[in-house]
Amino acid sequence: MFQLIVAVISIVLVAALAIASIFYGGDAFSKSSEKANVTALVNAGQQIAGAYTLFKTEQAAEPADLNDLVTNKYLAAPPSGGKAAHADGVWELDTSDPNNKVAKIQIKATAITDDVCIEANRQAGSTDGSAPANAQFGCVADGADVYFQFKL
Repeated sequence: MFQLIVAVISIVLVAALAIASIFYGGDAFSKSSEKANVTALVNAGQQIAGAYTLFKTEQAAEPADLNDLVTNKYLAAPPSGGKAAHADGVWELDTSDPNNKVAKIQIKATAITDDVCIEANRQAGSTDGSAPANAQFGCVADGADVYFQFKL
């Protein structure tokens, strides 16, 4: 009988600790998830920027799109946008402005988008969560769509 009482008390204590860690540690878990999403986007942007620079140096021309980087073996495959990317979002090269060439990907239009964008802009050097003017990367809005962009 004593062993049964000890077992029940142990189960209750373990359950209480699990609930407390979820309740009090939930914010830490969600912040880590946002940082991981931003890190995946930044890493993909760095891969594209490196491949873009190598293509431009070796070919003496700019790639027309991401497929040029893949077909010429500068990238094995288009990088993923991670969990923050829109379901049909793919990386695009936007070289229309010669002074501001970027790789960009559409990110999900959900409640987490704001958190991911705030975290991305914070990592880029923002103190208030808005996109810094001369940052290497960050979130930008284009009408109703939100994009993560990485300067090339």
